[in-house]
Amino acid sequence: MKKAILIIIACFFTLITFSQTENKRLEKKNLIHFSPLSLFDFINPSFQIGYERVLSSSISAKIEGGIILPRSIEGFVLNELLTSSGSTDTTGLATYSGFLWKGEVKYWFKDTRSRMGKYISIEGFYLINKGHYRSEFINSISQKSYWEWYDLDKTRIGFNVKLGIQIHWNKFIMSLSSGLGIVYRTAIHKNRSAPNDDIYPVFFEDFRWLIYDREGTDWMLNIPINYTIGFRF
Repeated sequence: MKKAILIIIACFFTLITFSQTENKRLEKKNLIHFSPLSLFDFINPSFQIGYERVLSSSISAKIEGGIILPRSIEGFVLNELLTSSGSTDTTGLATYSGFLWKGEVKYWFKDTRSRMGKYISIEGFYLINKGHYRSEFINSISQKSYWEWYDLDKTRIGFNVKLGIQIHWNKFIMSLSSGLGIVYRTAIHKNRSAPNDDIYPVFFEDFRWLIYDREGTDWMLNIPINYTIGFRF
């Protein structure tokens, strides 16, 4: 009898603890996210800010926007190094402009740890990036390769399915997620001297579809890796 009473009491306090844990995650329903990794993206460097709203104990929704930066952090540093070294190719780095939007719905798994939450999510995204690039092409007559600057307009629209974790310390949050998705990509070359010349494959011939600046339209796999920091209120 005593053992049964102790078990009931233990279960009661366990339920209270679990309820308090859920309440801790839900006590602040508004979250602001910043994505530092996007500043280092060589292909689509961007400054991104997101807002997330907790809708229930298991659902939250997030919207995120960003501007495409002229260069990534590495690009700015490399350009400064080239300039300071007296290199004649001081414009040897691609420049970009554009914007992106993301929308995400998260389903939260129940977790007894107060500082960590786990979730699965569906994310949709849309990106426009207009850049000035330098790529290697193959002359269609001589079959010799050459380098040339040109303008490249890119759009990407798609969706991802992701798994993630979020850790909070009072008002501050940190989130890490990754997954798999699909993207429809469009790329248009402009201001080229020989538009019919094909881009030189930087990978093996069978992997030409991996060349991000190749002209045309494609369906491609997408592997998102997201790390955000921020605060909640």
